[in-house]
Amino acid sequence: MKWAGGKRQLLPELLKYIPEYNTYYEIFLGAGALFFELQPSKAVINDCNSELMNVYEVISLYPKSFIIQLEAININTEEHYYSIRNMDRKEDWNNYSHAFKAARTLYLNKNGFNGLYRVNSKGQFNVPYGKHKNEMRIERELFLAINNYFWKNNIEILC
Repeated sequence: MKWAGGKRQLLPELLKYIPEYNTYYEIFLGAGALFFELQPSKAVINDCNSELMNVYEVISLYPKSFIIQLEAININTEEHYYSIRNMDRKEDWNNYSHAFKAARTLYLNKNGFNGLYRVNSKGQFNVPYGKHKNEMRIERELFLAINNYFWKNNIEILC
């Protein structure tokens, strides 16, 4: 996942300054570069973006449903992108499953312009199509590995 303010490029420098800890706290998780690099056995992860944290929650609880939903919507055309993007404008938006909403968030992140996350004043996602040449690769093994990591460790997910 791409996320504004991501720490991936800063990892070599950040790792020099990580103190010893019993519980790792990540208050601005984003894509989770530092968190996944450290893979603490006990952690509290947080971000103020509820759609983003729903992705982590769903992968931790329902990874197979998440993958199925992602496979179902993974079509890289501009028309399809805008139909998926505009779903949060529909009256029945709250009736969609958490797994579908998580898949939508990742789909929009991967297919939108520059991996941005931006909403309008009504809270509706409004990033334009990114015009990527290739369809998003669904990393099933990675999602299942993240799920396994969450289950084998004491990871609390907050928003």
